Amino acid sequence: MATPQTNPPRRSSRSLCIGIAILLLLLGGMVMDPQAGFICFALAGMFSLVPLWSARGWPRYVSIAVLTIALLLAVATFPAARRQHNAYKDKATSGAHAPNP
Repeated sequence: MATPQTNPPRRSSRSLCIGIAILLLLLGGMVMDPQAGFICFALAGMFSLVPLWSARGWPRYVSIAVLTIALLLAVATFPAARRQHNAYKDKATSGAHAPNP
């Protein structure tokens, strides 16, 4: 009995992942919120990993470039995102009251 073969990822899915990663890089650069920018850059890096593992030729080189850019931008925005999160956390916990029994 013949075993069913799994279909390899098509070329269009690799290009789609690269396109989504580039779109997320652009979106992360346009938003004013440092945390949203950091999340967009991290997602762009994750989307660029798919063609890196499965593609050959130019999609792999483009995904390496997109991953490098995403990592550099995420590292650059991390301190601002951390400061914003710490300020939010301090503001949220300073007004917290102990629950009444």
